[in-house]
Amino acid sequence: MSARKSQAVPQVRPQDIEELLSFEKHPARYTGRSTSSSIEIFTPTNPPDEKTVRNCIDAYYRCSATHLFIFPWSDVEAFLEDAYGSSGPPTEVSLGVLCALVAVACQCDLDILEPDVVASFYDTAKFYLDECLEQDDIIGMRVLALLTITCCMEKRVAAWMWIGSATRIANTQGLTTQDGEFSFTDATWVGQKKTWLTLVFLETWIAVTQGRIVGTERRANTTNMITYLEQYFVTHEDSIQLAMAKIGIIMSDCFRDIFLTEHISLRKILEYNERAELWLASLPEFMQLSSVSRQIREGAMTLAQYRSTLLVHLIFNGTLILIHRSVLFHLQKVDRNAAWVLDASQEEAVRCAEICVQAAMQTSQVVQLLLSEGAIFKRCWLVITQSFIAGAILLFHVAQMRLHGASRDDCDDFLDRIKTCLKALQFCSNSDRVAHDYLSMLSIYFRRLNDSGFVLVDGITT
Repeated sequence: MSARKSQAVPQVRPQDIEELLSFEKHPARYTGRSTSSSIEIFTPTNPPDEKTVRNCIDAYYRCSATHLFIFPWSDVEAFLEDAYGSSGPPTEVSLGVLCALVAVACQCDLDILEPDVVASFYDTAKFYLDECLEQDDIIGMRVLALLTITCCMEKRVAAWMWIGSATRIANTQGLTTQDGEFSFTDATWVGQKKTWLTLVFLETWIAVTQGRIVGTERRANTTNMITYLEQYFVTHEDSIQLAMAKIGIIMSDCFRDIFLTEHISLRKILEYNERAELWLASLPEFMQLSSVSRQIREGAMTLAQYRSTLLVHLIFNGTLILIHRSVLFHLQKVDRNAAWVLDASQEEAVRCAEICVQAAMQTSQVVQLLLSEGAIFKRCWLVITQSFIAGAILLFHVAQMRLHGASRDDCDDFLDRIKTCLKALQFCSNSDRVAHDYLSMLSIYFRRLNDSGFVLVDGITT
């Protein structure tokens, strides 16, 4: 009887899975660029193919622009007209902007572009960055934001450099101040504020995923400006962008105050949990998770709005995991007979751990909604990162359950949710190296914990 039980318990320690979430284990490191002679810098006399550029930019506006607003469409039309509609050659600024947009668009499902072609667009955008900055600070700031998005997963140091430069321009241009010079009827002013909201989110997201701290000296201005904009930004896209900036601030604050501290403070964790829940309650009805599926079925929401709204919920659940996961790991390590030393009760600690697991389950549910509507594009770093984190948390929970004698049937719901995370990572893995690495890391432990039948595709558990 004892021998049979020992065979049924997989040799997976929860702490092994905990290590997956350390920043040192993050596979997203730039491993070098291609030296292929096929990479080129496009020039005014040798611009990129017009059809390719237009197709890619259309894909960007379908996939990412709803939640990561950079350039108003009217500005992009003007750059396209300069590049392809006039009798003369395009300006270097137009080339830089359009190539930066295409480089971001290549994170979508554009398998027709070879890696060297993608690198050519990115290198061209960098090459003409100085010209963009010299002509107009705001244009340069927006190109820097596009370069940031392009680099988010693989060129992480470069991404931090680009976003730092973009936010400095935003500050010097007064985008965080409430001046009376412009109004909400001024399309230029509104567009700049919407780009600034994207910068706020990008800076906080990159900081947290890289283990960095965002400076707090501008936080009051940032928070006040977001509150000010909420009075006037009321469209679906506006609400998405505001929500992302706000949850990004909560995420970076809790990273600084909870994740990087030496000792666990349950009171501080409960305080941040309340902030996150208040954020959720403040979402307009059409962004609440309970109404999203109905709206897409009834045609009240476009696919782009559906995707972006669900990505906001992925970030929210990722923030809940970040807030509570130290407690989940602590409870696994603590001696049950030792004196309780945390600054709130054991019952509250257990509740925090449960919230962490529930947030991981909810992440998997949101990923399933995205998969069911074909709303995931293959280099979506939000889906890739949150699927990995949620999958790791659920693997940790299952390993802990099995360690304490839970049966395979007891773990079925959690394993099913892990499978959903793995499906999303596999979908992305053919086009994204980081997704492939994440999938490999999680699959090792999933195979050991899932001691019933499973399917292998190319050696990876799905």
